[in-house]
Amino acid sequence: PLDPNPPKIICKRGEKHPVATTTGSKSQISILACCNAAGYSMPPLVIYNTKNLVNMCSDEIPGTVYDYSETGWMTSEIFENWFTKHFLVYAPPLRPLILLMDGHSTHYSPAFITRAAEEQIIVFCLPPNTTHMTQPLDKGPFSPLKLYWKEECHRYLTDNPGKVVTRYQFSSIFRKAWLKAMTPSNIMGGFK
Repeated sequence: PLDPNPPKIICKRGEKHPVATTTGSKSQISILACCNAAGYSMPPLVIYNTKNLVNMCSDEIPGTVYDYSETGWMTSEIFENWFTKHFLVYAPPLRPLILLMDGHSTHYSPAFITRAAEEQIIVFCLPPNTTHMTQPLDKGPFSPLKLYWKEECHRYLTDNPGKVVTRYQFSSIFRKAWLKAMTPSNIMGGFK
């Protein structure tokens, strides 16, 4: 969630249903991460559900790229753009190269498959419904990333009483969590 509830809140003694201040927003932000077995991670792709990114990209992870979809979810067009303008820029020049991916339908289009073949990149699709066991990022850095995200959100809420986490704070809070979680040891651990 963009603004997870804090683990502890202060309230009157005996209050039966204490609540925390949150946005109540259902806005969606998606992250595409890419790492290799040597422990290197590319800067992420962040997908917002708004076109206006003014004041939303400050204090981000260096090299982060941004895109937009109405839902905040990945689309084939966004994925193709990421592959061509981001992945190919950061990927090592050594070929052939294997790209492990989950089976999300937006990741597979004729244009992407053609470009990957031209670049001598072998696309390996992990079997459906197994990524929780076979996806190196799920097994390695994503679990600590989620934990650190919640911790950093809670820290922000503690340090800024009465404020809530919105997409305007996302980049700086996410950067702190990303840098803690996307370590070479966590990434390599996922590939083991």
